[in-house]
Amino acid sequence: MKKKEPVKISKPKKNQSIGIDRENYNSYHIYLSLILLTFFIYGWTYSFKFSLDDELVINYLNKFDNTLDGFLLIFRKWYGVSDYRPITIASFWIQRWLFQSLEPSHSHLISILIFAILIIAIYRFIIIGRFFEDIKKLQTFAILSCVFFIVHPNHVSVVANIKSRDNLLSMLFGILASTELIKAYLNKQYWRVLLFIFFITIALLSKLDAYTFIFIPFLWLSIFRSLPYRKILIALFITLLLFSLSFYIREFFMSFLNKKEFVNATLTNAGNPIVGNETFVNKLSITFTSIYYYLKFLFVPFGYYFYFGYKQIILLPLFSYINLLGFTAILGLFFSSIYYYKKNKIYLFCFFFFLISIAYALNFFIPVSGVVMDRYNFIASLGFCMALAGFFSDFYKEKIVSILQKKSFLFVTIIYVICTFYRTSAWKDYFTLFNRDLKHLTQSIHANRLAAGTYINFAITEQESRKDYNKQYTDSMIGLAEKYLDIARKISDKNSVVWENLGICALYREKDSLALTSLRKAYQLDTSNKNAINYFGFAFWRLSQLDSAIFYFDKNIHKETSFGFAANNLINLYIRNDRKSEADSLFNVLIKIYPNDKKLQNKIYQNKNSTQ
Repeated sequence: MKKKEPVKISKPKKNQSIGIDRENYNSYHIYLSLILLTFFIYGWTYSFKFSLDDELVINYLNKFDNTLDGFLLIFRKWYGVSDYRPITIASFWIQRWLFQSLEPSHSHLISILIFAILIIAIYRFIIIGRFFEDIKKLQTFAILSCVFFIVHPNHVSVVANIKSRDNLLSMLFGILASTELIKAYLNKQYWRVLLFIFFITIALLSKLDAYTFIFIPFLWLSIFRSLPYRKILIALFITLLLFSLSFYIREFFMSFLNKKEFVNATLTNAGNPIVGNETFVNKLSITFTSIYYYLKFLFVPFGYYFYFGYKQIILLPLFSYINLLGFTAILGLFFSSIYYYKKNKIYLFCFFFFLISIAYALNFFIPVSGVVMDRYNFIASLGFCMALAGFFSDFYKEKIVSILQKKSFLFVTIIYVICTFYRTSAWKDYFTLFNRDLKHLTQSIHANRLAAGTYINFAITEQESRKDYNKQYTDSMIGLAEKYLDIARKISDKNSVVWENLGICALYREKDSLALTSLRKAYQLDTSNKNAINYFGFAFWRLSQLDSAIFYFDKNIHKETSFGFAANNLINLYIRNDRKSEADSLFNVLIKIYPNDKKLQNKIYQNKNSTQ
């Protein structure tokens, strides 16, 4: 019998990378097609206005001047006084510096551009990762994964909501980091570890959900590379080392923060029913409930709302049908991926990708705001999109052009596109979002309270910014606020912020005694509610009970970390009641506490001009 000649493996050429030639690796026509599809789906958001939480980011950015010192100050400030996302805020600062303003149109356009770049990064991640040996099948799989990720409606709240730029940046830089580490492993270019550290640091400084991408290269190695156990253990050690190093670098940046400005924004049971009920069985129950909803977001392309929370999602018995469905679904997906492991390893990779990415939002380790949100599912959904792409690649075993013409593919993508367009239309502004969602959120305290607070803010801002304000408009806003506050109060009358907002509405309508009653209730329910204390003092002032007003304003001043509403109100009270010496004394105290506070300096300047 003739002995077989050994197969010769040619050495990659200079312009080749892990067996992929330059033409396939730099598929610019594919990049262009994916970018055009992205703009087709989301380009119309360019005409959208600000929506949920967008203006909170804009107002936060007002703390930082358009100077180099202002830019550097971003890295020394908490985000929302409880988190740290300086890269996200820096991106808004750069936008404001370039355009001299923060128009919603520019912000939406930048979100679309970042999303388009993310799609290209996903394509390169798949191609470089060689999830299939056959180049044509690999390219088909990469294109399908990107198409599904573009059109899936789960992503609307990230792309159409300006505030969610943090999600886009964390995933973009996270996937760039994973790609560099995979390159380092494949080509033994270990200098790329430095690029990994650079990208993952930026990702973690955008949002902490980027932690996923520290583990993805190890997951890829374990599943797609036949390594001996010794090398797998070495890779695991490297992964844990990089994890520690990445978070150490983040902690280094955080060492420059002013710790006094930190506010521990603890959740209440209105935001998550597990709060105050954190037994092991309850945490297990809420975990399976969360899994049910996250899988539902992926398999059922509708039912996305801007907030859930209590009592929209309640703490269920462990063996409730929703928990059993969540448990059965995740178990079924796991065993299915194991069953198909020899035929196609992609399903097991996708399963663990999903599980690792969504772990932080399952409410087992820490309770998250709203219990579940579709934007928490943003990174994890890539696992689903890749699995769906793998299914179509396996089922048809044809070129990409042929698959794109299949009725089943067209049916799925058209359903996704219709649902995505419909959901995107809700994000045109605050009003369209609330009108669309609140009729489905009749049991959510926080959703109704959040909408009410937004309408109150619109009314008060209009009233205070213009002498000839449209009273009919502001009255209608307050009326809507009262409507949603009444819904929230009927769900539970134990929420301090609901009573606070009812008090503000009463102040607007000049029903001061009613305002005092509501604000007293808010204060009794939560004595640490600074806004309630401030308005409580304001209600006393309106009723000419100055000693009580001064007491509560002063109480709040000691809780504030900068020159805030309470200090401003107390100064105004002294000035308008001809108590100038007390106002001057308070100014002197505040200057010592906040020597560089620009709002305080402006207040002092205004006071001097008014007395001259």
